[in-house]
Amino acid sequence: MAWKPSPDLPSRLAVGLTLAPLLILLALFGPNWSLWVLLAGAACIGVAETLRMLGAPLHALQRWATVACVGLTLSLLYWMPGPMAAYGCLAMSVLLITMLELALVKDLSHSAQRVSAQLSAYLYCGVLFGSLLLLIRPTDPTFDLTQVWEHQAGWLLIPMVTIWSGDTSAYFAGRLWGKRKLAPLVSPGKSVEGAIGGLVGSALLGALACYLLLPPLPVWAVLAIVIPAAMLGQVGDLAESLLKRSGGIKDSGTLLGGHGGMMDRVDGLIFAAPYFVLARSVLQF
Repeated sequence: MAWKPSPDLPSRLAVGLTLAPLLILLALFGPNWSLWVLLAGAACIGVAETLRMLGAPLHALQRWATVACVGLTLSLLYWMPGPMAAYGCLAMSVLLITMLELALVKDLSHSAQRVSAQLSAYLYCGVLFGSLLLLIRPTDPTFDLTQVWEHQAGWLLIPMVTIWSGDTSAYFAGRLWGKRKLAPLVSPGKSVEGAIGGLVGSALLGALACYLLLPPLPVWAVLAIVIPAAMLGQVGDLAESLLKRSGGIKDSGTLLGGHGGMMDRVDGLIFAAPYFVLARSVLQF
């Protein structure tokens, strides 16, 4: 089949070639706390975009409060790890969101929608970005977070390589060979052939990243890490498409040019992140 170029390809390449080296350098040489700044900042942007996708008629104060709740939750998760701090922040966030609706309500017909949208965005971004944060934080409580943790590059870059190589492979495979629609109602542009190409790309490059960035692992362990994660990444991509299509918008934002918004770029990554946390726990890094 003839190649079908996409008009946003140059913009996608420009953004990718600019951001990829910066992420690699930060992962390899940045102090561990700098990755907290990166991920917490991305999560806060993601909350704002998710609220936009959900389409609830929110007061500006409600939007900012939801963003602040996620930022605070991820800060406590990183700087004060443990169930008590995380649960306390979760509970207080639920209370704040509900109390703000009580204080600002002028139209009862949308109250449930507003509260539900804020809680959904808080959980969606707080929990899933929180998984990325747990990946890069050392479990040793005595570790100096101003230093470079030896495994931080691996646990930040392996998920990114696995998911984003799958995105790129699916993009090109779909353009070249795509015929059968994968989920026409949710994402008409995605094809079964593209999804298969994405899984192959994720498996190959994700495995390579594992071999380069982690201590030696058996082949079965590497495949057990990257293949389920790649599948979850594709589910995450479809999940965000569902939110966008139900809200009648094309992209979550415009922050990343041809890539769209923050959530357009990390939708698969944050869906795969909990599985990577499980893998890290089993491997005891």
